[in-house]
Amino acid sequence: MAAQIPELQKTYAPFFESLTPEQFLRLINDPELRGLHEDALLAFPDSAALGQQIRSGYARYRTLLPGGASEHTVRIYPFVSFLDPAFYPPLVVDSSYVFLALDHYLGADHPAYAADPAYLAYQREPRFAVPSLFQQLAAAQAKLPENSYTLLDQMIYWGKIACFGEACLGETAAPDLFPYTPEQWKFCMEHEADLWKYFIQSRLLYETSLDAERRFIQPAPFSKLQTPYDQQIPGTIGRWLGYRLVRSYLEDHPETDWRTFMANTDSRQILAESGYRP
Repeated sequence: MAAQIPELQKTYAPFFESLTPEQFLRLINDPELRGLHEDALLAFPDSAALGQQIRSGYARYRTLLPGGASEHTVRIYPFVSFLDPAFYPPLVVDSSYVFLALDHYLGADHPAYAADPAYLAYQREPRFAVPSLFQQLAAAQAKLPENSYTLLDQMIYWGKIACFGEACLGETAAPDLFPYTPEQWKFCMEHEADLWKYFIQSRLLYETSLDAERRFIQPAPFSKLQTPYDQQIPGTIGRWLGYRLVRSYLEDHPETDWRTFMANTDSRQILAESGYRP
């Protein structure tokens, strides 16, 4: 392996920027890291399919956001981060490199996540890896109002991010844009009208309190609507409703320019023009 380092330095240059060859050799011989690598190969057995999914998403990304950084050649490195929290969610580094830390997506039952609450461990399912990558790219484009912002502002912000991920990966990827179980996704789809009605009748859209953000936007085991059905309503339900609202807007405005739309922070206008009536 020591003899191969000069060639590895050329192929995987970013990984040697902060490591000497000696440190690299010690790292790759670490038993725990090697175990995570083996588990990553089990969680993602088809590297060709993973690469194709990412490349196809990037091709669409360049169509949605032509010019600028999206025109650069992007090198994508799936790797094992040693469960470094800095690489979760996937970290996008400048316009040339994307690092996808596969050891953060080894499956909810993996021992590495045993200390996490069940709803957080579920986010580690392999199917969420690539969607989270494209949502991270979208987050670099989406804007919130600079000063204070309402619950509606946050809903639409997260809705844009989810819809951009869906636009890159296709409609079949929609259930993987949120860390919901199939049962939770089904519940949301079947009760969309009731959920939206609750937000309207409770006059939540223009709330600015941290409590509203905590109840409906931040990750949680379930959303606190203070109804008998709360245990069935997954966390981040405000993000999900924002996704449905933004999706309605895009269906009514197929000519939408994504770069301009992502920078638009007029949530009242987007709501009014969305035609959202679940």
